[in-house]
Amino acid sequence: MSATIPMSKLDAVNLILADLGDRPVNSLSDQSRLDVTLAIQAIDASTRGVLALGWFFNEEDATLTVDSDGHYNLPDDWAAVKYVSGGPTSGVNGPPRFVARGRRLYDTVNNTDIFLLAPSVTLHFARLLEFEDMPESAREYAYAVASVRNQTRALGSASVDPDLRQQAANALAVLRNEEVNQSVEDLTLSPRFIELMHNR
Repeated sequence: MSATIPMSKLDAVNLILADLGDRPVNSLSDQSRLDVTLAIQAIDASTRGVLALGWFFNEEDATLTVDSDGHYNLPDDWAAVKYVSGGPTSGVNGPPRFVARGRRLYDTVNNTDIFLLAPSVTLHFARLLEFEDMPESAREYAYAVASVRNQTRALGSASVDPDLRQQAANALAVLRNEEVNQSVEDLTLSPRFIELMHNR
């Protein structure tokens, strides 16, 4: 008996095809079948959507410095970006508010993406990953979401298998539970705990 292994992208695409009653494929490269192409596009889109939410397995902080033109260039694999600290503290219109715009950091208060001689900035990233680099629960959720979307487009929303919607909900619940279990928070540093200790 063979060992159970995590879901691959090929497995996910074949599950999507099976959900539509289509025959499976042995490879995802050089595909001429429209149903396979649509299934691949659906799994890619749902994977990006899952990763953009930010989870314990794809979030990290990174420090950026300005290039010779004064730009903070963002990495190619960012799905979501949040400012943490650093960078310039003032501008013509006031303290900057940083957002990601294209491949650069942009200041929406001072309307610029040029920060000449500015100090480094620390950002919190949700990074894009390959399907196989996600944990099994995230793969299961991405597959189920992709299959629901694919069925909705191919067959009409009334025809979507309700079991598949439930499978997506169950996979999301498992993923959220893993997120909680992975979050290491020192409750003694929480504002509520400090307030309680101060008022003793």
